[in-house]
Amino acid sequence: MDDITAAAEVKRMAERVPATVRQTCFIIGGVPYEMAKLVRKGTERYTVLAAADTYLFDKAKLKSGLNIYRTIAETTGCQQFIFDWDANFTIGYLLSLPQ
Repeated sequence: MDDITAAAEVKRMAERVPATVRQTCFIIGGVPYEMAKLVRKGTERYTVLAAADTYLFDKAKLKSGLNIYRTIAETTGCQQFIFDWDANFTIGYLLSLPQ
């Protein structure tokens, strides 16, 4: 899927998030993990991500994830995205279990 189509789809979904819960966003996944690694200080469980424009990636997957991150931020107006180091691995584990 091209970036424009992906951004439009993400925007459509993000617009459904109620305005009252858009102040702080928790985010997980492979690309947010890569972003969190760049700004983590020590071994804290929660890492506040930098603004989307702070990150520069050259790999296609990372660029695509950054496109999604930027679109969510622009659509929701959320100013603080928090990466949870423990939840990311827990969800990955749960998804790996047989259904």
